[in-house]
Amino acid sequence: MATSGHNGALLDPSGNAAWQIFWALAFLDATFITISFRVPLHKIVFAIAPFMLFILLLMLSTSWSEHPDLTIRRGIRECAELTTVIFLALTFSNSQRLLRILFGSFLCIMCLDFLSIASPAFSFTSIGFAGVHGHKSPAGEFYFLAIPIFLMATIDYRIAGSRLVGLIATVPAFVFLLLTRSKSAVSLLILTVLAMLLLKVAYSARKYIIPVTLVFLLFVLIAVAVIWTIGIPETLDLTYGDPTLTNRSLIWRYIFARYETSPTWGVGYGALWQIGPEVESYMTELGFGWVMVNEGHNGYLDILAQLGLVGLLFFLVFLGIYLARILLMLKTADWPNLAVYSAYVVIGGIGYNFTESSYFKPGELLWLLTVLTTTTAAANSTYLWRRSRLWRRSRTGLHPVRLTPT
Repeated sequence: MATSGHNGALLDPSGNAAWQIFWALAFLDATFITISFRVPLHKIVFAIAPFMLFILLLMLSTSWSEHPDLTIRRGIRECAELTTVIFLALTFSNSQRLLRILFGSFLCIMCLDFLSIASPAFSFTSIGFAGVHGHKSPAGEFYFLAIPIFLMATIDYRIAGSRLVGLIATVPAFVFLLLTRSKSAVSLLILTVLAMLLLKVAYSARKYIIPVTLVFLLFVLIAVAVIWTIGIPETLDLTYGDPTLTNRSLIWRYIFARYETSPTWGVGYGALWQIGPEVESYMTELGFGWVMVNEGHNGYLDILAQLGLVGLLFFLVFLGIYLARILLMLKTADWPNLAVYSAYVVIGGIGYNFTESSYFKPGELLWLLTVLTTTTAAANSTYLWRRSRLWRRSRTGLHPVRLTPT
């Protein structure tokens, strides 16, 4: 997302005092709930373990950050946010309940979008429908995440109480998604659903795994050959109408320029965007001085510039652990359920972060749902827990988390 002038810093939730206070109170509340529900320590360790290397590097980057005060403030905010979401996720012993909460939340926000149509000057922009989200990009991201929940509700009546309610919610959600004109959200919705269907075929008919994989690789090779023949700029122009991906290439030039100042360790977490007037001077030198951006529109490049090659390596460790857990959970999952939705969010997030940024970014909906859904699904997966060393070492067996304080 781009914002004009230095006021863009005011729009950053990681630096907003009100949000800082909100997450501090939420952290205290989540901690109290976790203690009251007596969540086992080994479950907390199991949930936090994938993040530990990255979070450790994030906080250590204060020592070499170009803006240590911002690194400390934004790092603490990210740690508090992650811990809060993980603690809350561990209190769900019934993953179906979380799906119902997500359905109700998404439905309420979509109703607000519908009401916002009464004020076109507020809800519609020159580049697409924004609704109550402020910009077409978060609006597209919202419907990318909401539509699968609505579709699941049309299959499983327990999510919405009636399949008809799920169907009624699905239709306008698709309309709103198209109105946002968010190419990233539309294309990723299609590709991620296809990827999930491929996984479904692979898990339900294991004897077809090799043929299906070969067909998938064949399509990938054909796509690569076509893109190589046509040319990357021409392909982007044909697909998006803009070979620079809406001037993202200029933003990426700035990121690489900052990365080259410290390739191994980066410039420090939170010390890349919205750090003061110097960002505008950097962007002006690169021919992009008319606007102030607050993200790199590529989550992987943002991590690379902030925490260097070491940070990118630690991030890949986290992502590998999450993908492994997802694939293990899907082995015994009943489709559709929370494990399936968390797989959709994780796989979709991998593609989403090629054109937008969400990983380890405070206040980002996609990132929060990635942590919330995967942690809850993993905590309630018997198959995954029985393969966990922490479960075997605890010698406590598999006990569901209590839903009422004792």
